[in-house]
Amino acid sequence: MYTIIRFIVDKDKILLLDQIGLSMNKLKDNVYSGIRRAGDGFTCELSSDLDWDLHRKSIIEFLKIFFHQVAEINQLPGAVTVDVAIEPEDIQNIPKVLHCDLELLSMLVSCGVKLELSIY
Repeated sequence: MYTIIRFIVDKDKILLLDQIGLSMNKLKDNVYSGIRRAGDGFTCELSSDLDWDLHRKSIIEFLKIFFHQVAEINQLPGAVTVDVAIEPEDIQNIPKVLHCDLELLSMLVSCGVKLELSIY
């Protein structure tokens, strides 16, 4: 299982997004590594553990630290999505239910962040 947060904007806003990403590195080293090859945004890794609860905690911690930057990106306007990727080899090792408690859901909603589950 692999969880990222993805920030996407229109190409005319990419320089503003880059500035926000650079400001994120002032709060936490190496969280932002530049605009992705597609030229429309960037991603940050949140967790690659097999334990869903660690992914959940990583999402909440990230959104607490970068609350203001996420809000800025949403206002550009941008799209912010947490993507939980579940690979075929993960299926045997993870619970069949990924519980989203009120803390996680309220954090996502308060930050204007979508949640995607990608099952491969």
